Amino acid sequence: MSMRLDVYPVENWDRTNTALEEAWGKHEGNLIQAHRGLATALHEIVLGFAQIYSHKRAIAVVKGNSWAVDFVVPWFLKEAYTVQSIQLEELEKDPEAWVKSLKKDTAFVLFVEDHPVTGETWDWDRFDHLLNDNKQFSIRVSHHSFVSRREASRPLSCRVSSISEHLAVSSSGNRFRISSEIAPWGDWQIDVETERLNKRLSEAVDEKAVLAFEALFPGKALLNGKKRHYDRALLSFEDVGADALIALLEQKLGSSEGLQALHLCAWQSVRLYKGWWKNPPSPDALRGALAIALPLLQRKDFAKLLQESYEELRSRQSW
Repeated sequence: MSMRLDVYPVENWDRTNTALEEAWGKHEGNLIQAHRGLATALHEIVLGFAQIYSHKRAIAVVKGNSWAVDFVVPWFLKEAYTVQSIQLEELEKDPEAWVKSLKKDTAFVLFVEDHPVTGETWDWDRFDHLLNDNKQFSIRVSHHSFVSRREASRPLSCRVSSISEHLAVSSSGNRFRISSEIAPWGDWQIDVETERLNKRLSEAVDEKAVLAFEALFPGKALLNGKKRHYDRALLSFEDVGADALIALLEQKLGSSEGLQALHLCAWQSVRLYKGWWKNPPSPDALRGALAIALPLLQRKDFAKLLQESYEELRSRQSW
């Protein structure tokens, strides 16, 4: 026999926020809040902000490196907002000029620190600094960078970090107001959320190990020379399929944990990268693209096993 009471104490959300702040690290003047995943967090924050500053009828977005921007824009277009957009590669040429060109009634600027798939990043901290100096509110998404960088948010900034599919954490400066109308009413279990955050924050980052591993496979590094979050190696074997490579490695390792093919078939999706990923790898490069978690790189025999598996696949295809 079971009986369900469909209520959740809103105080549990407050307690969760306090616990997450302890795990995250306190910063004077910053407000830490929990949200049920990145999409929910962004939806709540941007719409709540738009309600508070309803007299501001423009927003600005930096596109090209995350889906987290593209799904936000349609609502503002439907509501007849002016949407000022720029591709990241264009912004990097002269960020000061673009910031100065923003309309005075711009409610906020939305941008993303790092690529959700590859971890490629850019000088987002300088851009956030420029926005604050220009008295523009900024909302920025962190898919991965927060693991190694958790500095205080500037007064006019809100950073939304994607912890897991079930948890996002926002850190807002003392002049950034969040209207939380959804999050408090969820089922928040303090121990579960704290464990999720601590698990993510404990992930290793090792630039030297990642670059040394990729150097063992000349010409195959997917992000050669680009700024990035160093928790994964990214290789592309254009003459074989990454999923077949993973299947072989799974036989030798006993597990495929820490290995992820990037091509669309691996996700069983045809739209996953559509629209938001500016200048993605070529179809051949994507077919053979493989992301490898740092713990695997630290296995002494892994590079040898990967090379052997690659050569075995090539040999099979030569018949």
